[in-house]
Amino acid sequence: MCYHIVTFVEYGCTHKYPKERHYIDCNTTRCRLSSFHRRDAHRCLEICVDMMLPDTGLIMESLRGTCPRCVPANAIGSK
Repeated sequence: MCYHIVTFVEYGCTHKYPKERHYIDCNTTRCRLSSFHRRDAHRCLEICVDMMLPDTGLIMESLRGTCPRCVPANAIGSK
């Protein structure tokens, strides 16, 4: 079944923020969501599925600093 990969940025404070979401095609003829789904006449409702797998998370970037949520409010604009 098809799914999404969600890429994250992880900060030194351990908070993670989503950055991008990528569609992954399962390339299966029995998946209605796939670009490989059969286009010919067949019993689609009986043999095909259209359920996405859960998203998969992948940390693509790690930053040493703290995230925007952890930066004290009084530190913003103090420079």
